[in-house]
Amino acid sequence: MVDASSNGCRFDKGQTSVSILDENWNKKFDQVKEYYNEKFKCIYIPNKPENRTLCNWLNKQRCRRSKLSLVRKEKLDSINFMIKGKFEIEWMTRYNELKSYVARTGGKVQFPVANLDKDTLSLSYWVFLQKSHMREKTISPHRMELLQQIGVVDYETKKVVLNHSLNDKKWSIMFQELLKYKEQYGDCLVPVRYTDDSKKPALGRWINKQRIRHRKNHIGYQNENDYRINKLNEVGFQWSLHK
Repeated sequence: MVDASSNGCRFDKGQTSVSILDENWNKKFDQVKEYYNEKFKCIYIPNKPENRTLCNWLNKQRCRRSKLSLVRKEKLDSINFMIKGKFEIEWMTRYNELKSYVARTGGKVQFPVANLDKDTLSLSYWVFLQKSHMREKTISPHRMELLQQIGVVDYETKKVVLNHSLNDKKWSIMFQELLKYKEQYGDCLVPVRYTDDSKKPALGRWINKQRIRHRKNHIGYQNENDYRINKLNEVGFQWSLHK
């Protein structure tokens, strides 16, 4: 034993400041490891005041990853510490919803415009975002592989019909209104000033807008043009009233 300070504190020779730091680090690691989610293969620490210190420690390890020792890096990598659990769980939950949807629709990643409910619209928007990330190469290889396994590809491959984003909700609703009009009147020749039960000429204006955008080749975005045009053609939509 050796005297470590003038106040009489004594330490074993092997108990250096480095070993004490290692001990503290390992304690923190063990605490973080308790929050490892086996199902989603990531760390998820609930956002509570009592967990703030632990969350800060984990974030510090992420920031210092390149400076960590090989031993520490291997330990942290074993629990996928770089993956932010909350976002990973949310992403995987969405992915599993999509996987179930694809199974129900015969293995196709397609979202027909007609009869889309709120949940399906939300899911189609999520897929739209994933395709954007794929095209811009801002998605992890792991997520890319999972999406490709169930048939999701980016815009450039053109292997599946482009999904519709939540921004297309109004278009989908108006298309369904057009189907109701055709069922009632037998055609898609909706007058510009046509009003429904709401007394608002929304459908007529929407129809006119589709014709104008078609002339300008601006029905939607990229391949979505063909999709919307095809849907309107399928119901006998007349693009010009001067034939």
